[in-house]
Amino acid sequence: MDARAHGIVCAGAEAASIRSKFADALAILVPGIRMAGSAAHDQRRVVTPAEAAAAGARYIIAGRAVTAAPDPREAMDQVLSELTSVAV
Repeated sequence: MDARAHGIVCAGAEAASIRSKFADALAILVPGIRMAGSAAHDQRRVVTPAEAAAAGARYIIAGRAVTAAPDPREAMDQVLSELTSVAV
């Protein structure tokens, strides 16, 4: 905040804590998004799109959850569906 940052990148597990401390003063960006039941690959702490949104993420990095899917369009539709299902 002192450095006038507009946001922070953090794991989904920390997003709720960041949100409770800084409210909307910092945009929260969560990487390591995976769909439920999918492989974590090289990510150690993954969350679903819905979990990230519920924790307070304003932005997510879906990456391989979409690009490595057999049908990327369907995967993106699933990500969007999860995000819109979360009441924030």
